[in-house]
Amino acid sequence: MLSSGRRSSAEVIVESPPGRYPNFGTISFTGSTVNGSSLSAVHPVALDPSNGVYEAHTGALSGGNFSIAYQHE
Repeated sequence: MLSSGRRSSAEVIVESPPGRYPNFGTISFTGSTVNGSSLSAVHPVALDPSNGVYEAHTGALSGGNFSIAYQHE
């Protein structure tokens, strides 16, 4: 069932067990879609992982393509 409600969401997630992220370099996501449309069509908000200090940074979104880059432990 597809929802058109205002509280709908879609997520692209990079997770780490509790604690800090290991050095994963850069991870690229390509062709990300929401209900058949490019991810950028829904104006998503990036939530960079933080444990008091940013551990990674999400790059700019272009269509359905973006990357997340490790910063430090």
